[in-house]
Amino acid sequence: MSELSKRENQLDWACRILITLNVLIIVYGYFSFFNAQRQLMTPLIPKSTVYEILILSGNDFMNMSLISAGLFLTGIWCYTFKKKKIAIVFLSFVIILFLLMLFVF
Repeated sequence: MSELSKRENQLDWACRILITLNVLIIVYGYFSFFNAQRQLMTPLIPKSTVYEILILSGNDFMNMSLISAGLFLTGIWCYTFKKKKIAIVFLSFVIILFLLMLFVF
């Protein structure tokens, strides 16, 4: 009986750690978008032009953050319904996506 509870405890901690990492990754994407926006804001450039530049540049980290948010919510839902192994898979996809964005693109 203690082996089963130990295994459940390990799955809980894995999910908690992944949830924390996911939140940091999602916040990083939003932070990069607003940081780029702040750097482009000057009195000489109209706001509409700044937003066009941000949209046309694609801001990969913002797009990654939006996709990650969807995977994160799916992982959270699985975790709340006691589907911890599936939650770990979805929460791990966010980290894999982030690492791909950093090292490949």
